Amino acid sequence: MPANRSRTENWYACLQQIATRGGALEFAFKREETAGAEPTDLLWRCRLLTVTPTELLVEPPGAVGRSFDLKPGTVRVGAMTTGQNRWLFETTVLGSREARLAGAPAGRALTMSMPDQVERCARRSFMRVSTTALNLPNVQCWPLLDPTSVVPAETANRLAILGRMNDPAFGPAPTPQESSLADSMLLPSVGPSFPAQLMNISGGGLGLLVSQAHRTACDRASYLWLRVDLTPEIPLPMALTVRRSHTHLDAAQNLYLGVAVDFTHHTAHQDFVSRLLASYVDRLLLGQARKAG
Repeated sequence: MPANRSRTENWYACLQQIATRGGALEFAFKREETAGAEPTDLLWRCRLLTVTPTELLVEPPGAVGRSFDLKPGTVRVGAMTTGQNRWLFETTVLGSREARLAGAPAGRALTMSMPDQVERCARRSFMRVSTTALNLPNVQCWPLLDPTSVVPAETANRLAILGRMNDPAFGPAPTPQESSLADSMLLPSVGPSFPAQLMNISGGGLGLLVSQAHRTACDRASYLWLRVDLTPEIPLPMALTVRRSHTHLDAAQNLYLGVAVDFTHHTAHQDFVSRLLASYVDRLLLGQARKAG
């Protein structure tokens, strides 16, 4: 049930506890309502720095070594998890300022409005409440047998996406011959594929959820090759090489898999992925600006 701020003392105390321990909140960008197929939402994991009765101070969202500075007025959907409890809420970017980050030099941080109300998610509706719903991306995963084999597959993925986006920011569009080759969506040297869901993204990694039925598929894999579905902003799944970092089982015996994005064997792919995610953010913010206008 929704709860007014005056009735969320325990929730507010959890926020303070997360900040004290150097924990994080998760945020997505508020979308316009659209007809037809549901678009996907990236959930950005951002460290919570300070809590006051009126504001949250958080790190800006980032990925693969790049952070995204958001303008005041940007509306975001926030999520906070403690144990088996999860709350969703709406919040707005108020501005940014320099802040001292624990274990790191000072940098820009975002001030976000304290939500007027929060809503607890039911266990069977993990990211869905009566006022807000998030549609997390689907991910196709393969155990990567030879990390050096990713170069032609990721190059093909880049060409295929560029051919569909036709975005000058990414340089010249590929020739028809290049696009035709790229559309074959080459695979590196991999094992059998399995599905997952992208739970969150942070400066250097991803959180994946693998169902109980498929979790043994990645038990022995040190590296995975992923295709992440971010339609409609990105017209084709984005390819990534990731390295297994940590795992744990949730209450339903599904596997939460933390992975680090790895460009060791194809360093040129990092710049493309970084600009692709920046383009994704820009397109979402453009949608918000159109709605506000």
